[in-house]
Amino acid sequence: MSDKLAGALTLLDGEEIVSQLGRLHLTNVRLAYNVTLQKGTETGVAMIRDVDSAVIRKIKSSLALIVVGVILIILGFMILGEFGRFGAGYGFLLILIGAIMVTVYFLLKERTLQFTLKGKEWVNIPTRQLGSDEMIADFIDKFFETKSKLDNIAKPAKLKNLSSLEYSDKADLW
Repeated sequence: MSDKLAGALTLLDGEEIVSQLGRLHLTNVRLAYNVTLQKGTETGVAMIRDVDSAVIRKIKSSLALIVVGVILIILGFMILGEFGRFGAGYGFLLILIGAIMVTVYFLLKERTLQFTLKGKEWVNIPTRQLGSDEMIADFIDKFFETKSKLDNIAKPAKLKNLSSLEYSDKADLW
């Protein structure tokens, strides 16, 4: 007996939906995703036994953004000082572009949920597409509970607080 899940995933015989977070689906056998990234829509499915870890990462902007921004600001002031009135337009333009680049560097920080498959990075899903920190922590807990049932090992620690990564008991985590 097969079912369709969100039009993209056909459930296997005996497979049940354990949890869903946005377009990230967890069954008792597989983990499937269908997310929109900068390069387009990406879809993938992996057996839970093959997924090694689930990590929340913060991705910062490139350091080149702030370096180029500061250089443009300095060049803008140099043009203003050297050419005075005649270079004012170019100088202010460079200062403005540089200031925008420096501001963007400090404002753009993205958090992603990353899964690794057999020791290699598999997928990075922006957390803004998934929901609140509590919902993400609950999904990760359900993922590891399902994985532990498949691997026939002890239940992993429950994630209490996503930002400080405190755990309720002293169990080893993967």
